[in-house]
Amino acid sequence: MYYLASIVADLPVLVAQALLTAVLVYGMTNMRDGVLSARFVVFCAAILQLSFIGRALVTFIANVVPHEGAAGMVAIIANNFFWYYQGYMCPAPLIPRFLQWLNFVSYFKRLYEALAINEFAGRPLDCEPSHLCRWANGSELLVEYGWDQARSPWMLLAQSFVFLGLFHACALTCMLFLNFETGGGVEEAQRCRAHPSDDDGIVSVPMVAEKNEDAVVDRAAHLPILTVESLCYSIGNRTLLTDVSLFAQPGMLVALMGASGAGKTTLLDVLAGRKNTGAVTGRVRVNGSDRDRLDFRRACAFVEQFDALPSFCTVREVVECSAELRLPPDIDDRSRRAIVDDVLGTLGLLRWQDLMATDLGGALRKKVSIALELAAIRNGAGFLFCDEATTGLDAPAALDVVDSLVAVSRHTPVFCTIHQPSSQILDRFNWILLLRPGGAQAYFGPTALLDDFCRRAGYPGRDPDENLAEYALRTVCAEAPARNVHPNPVPAPDVVVPSAPAARRRRPGRVSSLTTFRVLLRRRFRCELRDTTYLSTRFLCLLVFSCMVGFMFLHLPYTYDGIVARIACCFAIVNNLAWAQQAKISYIVNERPCYYRELALGMYGETSYYLASALAETPFLMAQAVCLGVPAYLLAGLSLSSPATPLLYLATLWLSAEASCSTISLITALSPNAVVAFAILSAVYTMYAAFGFLLVYSAMPVFTLGFYYASFFRWALFANVSGEMLAIGDVSVDCNDSGLASGTCTDSILQTFGIVPDQQWMYIAGLVAVGIAYRALAIVALKAIKHIKR
Repeated sequence: MYYLASIVADLPVLVAQALLTAVLVYGMTNMRDGVLSARFVVFCAAILQLSFIGRALVTFIANVVPHEGAAGMVAIIANNFFWYYQGYMCPAPLIPRFLQWLNFVSYFKRLYEALAINEFAGRPLDCEPSHLCRWANGSELLVEYGWDQARSPWMLLAQSFVFLGLFHACALTCMLFLNFETGGGVEEAQRCRAHPSDDDGIVSVPMVAEKNEDAVVDRAAHLPILTVESLCYSIGNRTLLTDVSLFAQPGMLVALMGASGAGKTTLLDVLAGRKNTGAVTGRVRVNGSDRDRLDFRRACAFVEQFDALPSFCTVREVVECSAELRLPPDIDDRSRRAIVDDVLGTLGLLRWQDLMATDLGGALRKKVSIALELAAIRNGAGFLFCDEATTGLDAPAALDVVDSLVAVSRHTPVFCTIHQPSSQILDRFNWILLLRPGGAQAYFGPTALLDDFCRRAGYPGRDPDENLAEYALRTVCAEAPARNVHPNPVPAPDVVVPSAPAARRRRPGRVSSLTTFRVLLRRRFRCELRDTTYLSTRFLCLLVFSCMVGFMFLHLPYTYDGIVARIACCFAIVNNLAWAQQAKISYIVNERPCYYRELALGMYGETSYYLASALAETPFLMAQAVCLGVPAYLLAGLSLSSPATPLLYLATLWLSAEASCSTISLITALSPNAVVAFAILSAVYTMYAAFGFLLVYSAMPVFTLGFYYASFFRWALFANVSGEMLAIGDVSVDCNDSGLASGTCTDSILQTFGIVPDQQWMYIAGLVAVGIAYRALAIVALKAIKHIKR
């Protein structure tokens, strides 16, 4: 039922986009008889059927391939197989006999044949016979492509229902019998947590510090103390926090509690200096001095409610990366490793340090999130802020996380928002701050004194069996007290303002741009290399596709059809390599929470992050170009007259892959989610493919030339075709297959496409320029557009 419901739910969208496409395309391109004709109905039916079958094929692949990126790659390759063997890229009579079955099983074939018969059967063509227009009427064109004009378009459309039913049946079968929810790493981690060994206990901070006396910075020299007086926060005319006063020092684990919407997370964000909208009033001091927002944010550890960890990194690597990018640059490698060991030991993560962080269970993932934040402040004064640290965890796991916070609070003040904690968990918090709806402070003080405060304030008595947290939410956080009792029963401690030299000594330093780039480059390269499922699927699909394209254009002759097929072969390779990068969209969107978290913490800038990511994927793009380009090049019999020709061909493919990645990065940076990005990418790449190959230069309207020059498809295709034509040189092309006298028809073909072989290096320069332009625009988009606001 779920599968059928999803199909029905998609129908309105598929019908709407198919009909919109049909009306626009049919009307704007002046197709046969106009939109008020029976032929237009056939066109609409074919486009609609194409949408249905394409949706079924993608659903089938998504249910049979467990990895999102790999599924996208397989979908692209499978669809390209069907598309390239439909009979347009290479007419069916020219496809080698042993590959004719691919033409037969292509669902595009019947739909494309129906459209061609609908448009060309019996239609006179307004052109004089030449090398490039060899047909007096549409029927002759259909015969050349191997299509029988006597066949009914409706019969061909009816035959395509076989593919629709087949793909849906396969998708449903996979959904019923395949289950990719493997819990291996998670379940193992949870089992080990439930039965820890002797060395899995919480390591006390003094113990670790004694082992690394020469490495770990002495924390006692400058204990962090935060004092807040009359803090208010508002957005426009709406007040979210009212007159909040508190303090924190080492040894304090402060619970922030209140009813839903009372402002717990808002207070946490304001205290940590993470709000970039609204107005904040009141006084916030650190060690007696007014808070410097930038320095304070770099000295704060903030753990968000939902864990955002980098993919394919071990627990130790995640923590080390945070330490490398956020600790002052004057801390050497030995000291940094000691700090990481200290943090992992304090949180009991040493046993799990070599496991992938994203494969861990909920409690361990939360500890890793805490660890990577603590690693940035263990060199000196700092504060830890946790938003709903126990959300989504069962009782033992939640208690495990809170016990870790207790260990951390011995030397670092900890604030933690929490919602309806159990009695066991609440007992771990030695201080508590209660908020009423509207952000008004109701109580701040030791948890042990809350009962006495309620009695003095005139609240009803608490049943001995009632959870103190539930009682406080029911009474203190819900209504004003009967008598005016100050919500802060304990005054803030007297704080001695540190001397100027000491303040300067503790001022957080910034890591150099070179170090930041190096760390990001190493992490991103590891991610690419460790994603073995996607990596192997990607290269296997490219290799198989390259062989199939090479076989389709096997040993191209020096004839009219051979020259046209060479251009089609070059386009097929460039087009597929460009589309193969679309899986990058899913990766970028999935990494956004981690990226925005690290960006907000000042770990790096947009430019460093983007350039490191681009450079890390360069070796893999080069390998893709070789994997896709070499088999097809050799099988198709493209020129080997000079070693420079195939090498320049592969270099151009690599540059086109780089340009594709830059285009995808720009589109994704502009898009709020993956669905929008994929939709925009499909439209953009379809236009880019059209302007340069599917629509020849001589047929382009003047106002569309912008797409022609912006299309990296066109620059890469023209560069590779130019190299092939220059390598062929003065070889005479036999034009007898066109029905005309023998001669050299190469120039006429190239002129139609607008290709000038002598300008090969200009085409390569244009490809480089387009790629650089898209990368620059992507960086600007990353800086200007943030899809997560605070």
